[in-house]
Amino acid sequence: MTALPKMFAAAALAVAAPSAAIAAPAQTAAKAAPVKVAETPLGGHLLGSPAARTKIVEYASYTCPHCAMFEEEASAPLKNGYIQRGLASFELRNLIRDPVDLTAAMLARCGTSSQFFDNHHLIMRNQPVWLSAVQSSSVETRKSWFEGSYAERLGKIAKDSGLYKLMQTRGFTPAQLDACLADETSQKTVAAMTEAGQAAGVTGTPMFMINGKLLKDVYSWAALKPLLPVR
Repeated sequence: MTALPKMFAAAALAVAAPSAAIAAPAQTAAKAAPVKVAETPLGGHLLGSPAARTKIVEYASYTCPHCAMFEEEASAPLKNGYIQRGLASFELRNLIRDPVDLTAAMLARCGTSSQFFDNHHLIMRNQPVWLSAVQSSSVETRKSWFEGSYAERLGKIAKDSGLYKLMQTRGFTPAQLDACLADETSQKTVAAMTEAGQAAGVTGTPMFMINGKLLKDVYSWAALKPLLPVR
């Protein structure tokens, strides 16, 4: 797992400040009709029909405030206006930036593929809360995140950030969450997905592809929406 040692190699852990525009968690939206979710060969999660003419891919990081903003602005209109109508499919891929991001990515993968996007929405929409806990943690606390096995490190981050308790609201037990964080297959998948994205030219988050083409200067729903089909 070449990417994992790199993530934990830094002496200090820096994460971006949460966006003021999403300073409080959003209220839970009413559930729309279920849409098929499937894990892709790269390890991403696809929402909608694989046969959709327009295939959208987002590379996202859980410690990226702009990614949380995109989730807040785009989730409902993208699903209701494009995916449910069969106009587009949407695949979420990870581009891991740091150990906290890796922890959130591993927790988002807990459960079945059908649970992924609800996990993802919960983590992103509560980003200001748990990311603030990360930023306000002590030097001693952060130091402990670099000690022990990878599973132990991720477990410490999950508990100290509040991500652990957040995921328990989804019905996961402590034992299930520990198993998710210790899943070496998922660790390898997320690390390989990050390396594949970087090899494809992804340099930051969020970044988007449409039908395999990496988009330049498109980092928001306002910039992405005009590029999508209307019918």
